[in-house]
Amino acid sequence: MATTATNANYSTVPWLQSAASTASKTEKTTNAASYLGKDAFLRLLITELQNQDPTDPMKDREFISQMASFSSLEQMQNMNTGFTALQNTINNTLMPNLLMQQTTNLIGLEVSYPSTDKNGKEINLTGTVEKVVFSEGKPYCVINGKQVDPSLITEIGIFSNNQIGELIDKLDIVMSILVPEEGA
Repeated sequence: MATTATNANYSTVPWLQSAASTASKTEKTTNAASYLGKDAFLRLLITELQNQDPTDPMKDREFISQMASFSSLEQMQNMNTGFTALQNTINNTLMPNLLMQQTTNLIGLEVSYPSTDKNGKEINLTGTVEKVVFSEGKPYCVINGKQVDPSLITEIGIFSNNQIGELIDKLDIVMSILVPEEGA
């Protein structure tokens, strides 16, 4: 019996996972509580300006320094938003499309993949990739009518001698149509 992959796990590539997605709930809560965002920074600056001593106003250098810090904070947050959008695009669009493209290159090739027989014994099955289907966000090779996860494929072969002969016969037919015989 061929192995079918119907409930495959599809996750983001490891180098694009954020530290926050791998942190525990406690760490997330602690990080959120200690985070000083641009809104909090701006409120702090406004409060400072409202409560300053009118006889000794904030020095220009201090004010410019704080505004520069605020601007830097805002730019870092904008970069973070941009990187998050890029990560989502890569994980949700680019990676599945690349996987699909690579898997379609297997169509017509003979492949081997592990499976389990009726007795529970590990065996290797061989078959030709008939087509590729996209299911649950991931491409699967259809081999002998079964969906097989491409990551399970252990060997990729070339056309068998019989397939090469059939291909040459078809090529001869195409050539006879395209190139007229001499004297005709």
